[in-house]
Amino acid sequence: MLLLGALPAAAEPVYRVISVYDGDGFLTREHGRVRFAITAAPEINDLARCKREHDAGIRARDYVRARTSDGVILRPEPGERDVDPHGRLLRHVFAADGGDIEQELIDRGLAVRFIHGARPNDWCRP
Repeated sequence: MLLLGALPAAAEPVYRVISVYDGDGFLTREHGRVRFAITAAPEINDLARCKREHDAGIRARDYVRARTSDGVILRPEPGERDVDPHGRLLRHVFAADGGDIEQELIDRGLAVRFIHGARPNDWCRP
């Protein structure tokens, strides 16, 4: 007699990241531009309002580069729209090892939870 247990859940696809351009956005071959659904990282370069923000943004970008080097798992965020006003896919982003990159950024002080309509974080304040 053959006993069948529950079948394992299908593995989620892992997408290859082509480029990380800041602490909350990157490019994949399959989906094009992707923006983190629930976090906002400091801006870099000309978008940063001060050197402190730029430096924090570079740290966030470098962390995201390291955590996405083996690919990402993308999940829709319940209650979020699918695409932002800039045409980027909005997704909750996990590393290939299953780690929640967005929560890791928040825990390390490299991003804040994104709330629609709220004032952006003042990264320039000490």
